[in-house]
Amino acid sequence: MTTLLVLPLFAQIRSGFRGSGSKYPEFYVLPPTGGAQTNRLKGMFIGNEWQHLSNKVFRVNGMKIEHYDWSGETNLVAIAPECLFDAEARVAWSTGRLDIVGMSGGVTIRGARGFFARMGDSTLIISNKVRTTIQRELIGPITP
Repeated sequence: MTTLLVLPLFAQIRSGFRGSGSKYPEFYVLPPTGGAQTNRLKGMFIGNEWQHLSNKVFRVNGMKIEHYDWSGETNLVAIAPECLFDAEARVAWSTGRLDIVGMSGGVTIRGARGFFARMGDSTLIISNKVRTTIQRELIGPITP
């Protein structure tokens, strides 16, 4: 099994290179007054299989994005069978399916056709045929 660690050494990776079991971390940044990166993990982009396509773009099979709150607890997990990932811009996108589980299973979202994720500012856009399910316990009693 080959492991690919995505680091700022992209120019040294030849086109067509394949790897597996890679993780790409994103850390919280202090407010502008502090300006320094912290050691608190904000998110993790995980891929089961990676193929280098061009420049800093990879095809990723078995994609998973985990997002963590400030205390380190996982508050969202997004899973897709396949996507493209630009390692320099730290963005992922696909015209395929995306499944999301948040709030310990209280919220589930399925996007059937397309998404865009930007790791730096934790942006996730889901497009086309989106279905959201929210557990009733999260919204409380409904009165007519």
